[in-house]
Amino acid sequence: MTQTAAAHIITADAIAMGDPEIIIMGRVEDGEGDRVISRFGHLYRDADILVGIQTLWDGSGRYSNGWRPVGDVTSVERGYWIVNVERV
Repeated sequence: MTQTAAAHIITADAIAMGDPEIIIMGRVEDGEGDRVISRFGHLYRDADILVGIQTLWDGSGRYSNGWRPVGDVTSVERGYWIVNVERV
């Protein structure tokens, strides 16, 4: 079964959300509720959000961090984006 999760992307444009990073959150087999599965640092701004997504998946079939975006990227607020991902 493919593991699905959500990538929370914090860009350099975020206000009071800490350093820019991508946080993968999802359910783990041995527990209840969502937990942090992986974290990746980056330096992208909102204007470069697609580059941030490419950090997860480069689009050519080579998965740089083992996650593939599925669905659209949603802007939650300035500097904070979410996209569903699946482990590959």
